[in-house]
Formats: sequence, structure tokens, C-alpha cells
Amino acid sequence: MRNVTRRVRLRHALPLLALVAFTACGNTSDGAPSVQRDPLLGTWKFSGHVPAIVDVSLTFDADKTLKLVEQVAPPTQPAGSTADGCVTTDTLTGTYVEGVSAAGLDTLTWTFTDGTANVQTGCTVPAYNGPGGPMTADGVSSYIEQGILPPMALTYSATLSTLVLTSKAGTGVGSSTGTTFTKSASLGD
Repeated sequence: MRNVTRRVRLRHALPLLALVAFTACGNTSDGAPSVQRDPLLGTWKFSGHVPAIVDVSLTFDADKTLKLVEQVAPPTQPAGSTADGCVTTDTLTGTYVEGVSAAGLDTLTWTFTDGTANVQTGCTVPAYNGPGGPMTADGVSSYIEQGILPPMALTYSATLSTLVLTSKAGTGVGSSTGTTFTKSASLGD
């Protein structure tokens, strides 16, 4: 009787052991291959001088779309000038592709789809506040040349908390010296 009981227990335990072993080898409980989370996904933030004071937020979604929001703080230069309080915000949407270069570096190429340029808020003179207008491809190119936006072709490295964008560009966001973004602490990132 003992041998029959052991065989029954063992026969019921074998499928469970096989499932555990199969899952531990990179598969989900339903047998499908598990998908590793892309470290690029989420929202990343940068604040700094490029030469203007800018705040840049990049959001990469799993469907390969991105949202880029950059804000330029009110100027306080040259000496003696008075800031009008206006904050200029530009919002871009687009798509991105990840790859690996011949040198083994992670690459990122993004394209512009749509956006809004020059939204003015927080102005001390309310009449200066405004909704902005459509962002254009020429506007994006100009912002990249000024170093306010990262170039469209970059290399990157990412950890759980930092993203470094680097390109051959000389100055600005994503320049040859690299720009470090930090992971947003917002829910879901």
C-alpha cells in the first residue's frame, strides 16, 4: 500500500516540478517565453544648462512611441535684466528604434511625429501667456542645433535609475560628453 501511495504522490508532483523547472528557465507559467523589461522604458528627467536652463522629460513606451517635453526657464542674463516669469514649454511625440552598433553600443534613433511649440505660462504680464503653435520638423532641427533637444541618432546606456544619452554632437542635451537623465519616481515607471 505504501508503494502505491508514493507512486500516486510522485505522479502528481512531477507535473508541478516540470512546471517550476520550465518557468525558471525563462518562461511564464503558461509556457510562453518570458519577456525581459526594456531598461529604456519609463520617464527620464534632465535639468541643466545647455546654455539656457532647461528641463527635459523623456518618456519611452513599450509600443515604441516617445514623448519629449522640454521647458526653458525665464532668462536672467545679461546682468541687470528682469525675467518676465514666462516658462516656455515644447512637447513632441514620435517613435523610436533601439539597436546595437558595430562597436556593441546600444543605439537609439527617434523620429518626430507631432508636437506643440512655444507654449508660454507663468508670465508676469498675463498677455504674454499663450497656447503656442504646432511644432514643425524645422523647429525640431533648430532645437537640436541649439542643444536644447537630443540629436535623433544617439548611443545610450541605461540602469534602473540613470540613462546616459551620447552623440557626436558638440554641445547640449545628448552631446559628445553625454547627458545623464534620472528615472522619474512617478507611479508605473
